[in-house]
Amino acid sequence: MAESLASENPRVRKLSLDSIGRFSASEAEPAVIEALADRDPAVRRAAIAAAERLGRSSLGFALILALDDHVLEVRACAKAAIERLVKQPVEFEVAGSRELRAQQLETLKKWWKDYRLTTLVKDLGSQE
Repeated sequence: MAESLASENPRVRKLSLDSIGRFSASEAEPAVIEALADRDPAVRRAAIAAAERLGRSSLGFALILALDDHVLEVRACAKAAIERLVKQPVEFEVAGSRELRAQQLETLKKWWKDYRLTTLVKDLGSQE
């Protein structure tokens, strides 16, 4: 897995991510997070899809950071993945100005911390 993600060929890196996303393994998370910063937008989109398939809320913040991507399609994929992860819409204009996106990104980072805390408290309450 590590070899294919380190390949110079973006298609190989993308195919590797496609297979990672089929497994619900926490050891796949670091590879997915690293691939979110890949130089190729197709690989970054594949990393977003892999993160979504893993369905782990621990990847939510990394998906929020992907909203800062310079490629519109990557931002759109990240927004859709976040909304499916949290099962609610998020306010972020993927085609908005750089300034607007920066403001919304900061708001989403704060929202994510609150969301995660609320989710953890609910999870702890349901265990009692």
